[in-house]
Amino acid sequence: MRTIRRRVVDVFLCYLILLSFIDRHFADALR
Repeated sequence: MRTIRRRVVDVFLCYLILLSFIDRHFADALR
């Protein structure tokens, strides 16, 4: 159970990093 929760946290962190990277990339592209 703990391993599954840890994997979910890792995926969530990766998703946040990817989202912030895409947001920054689009912000630079729109300007």
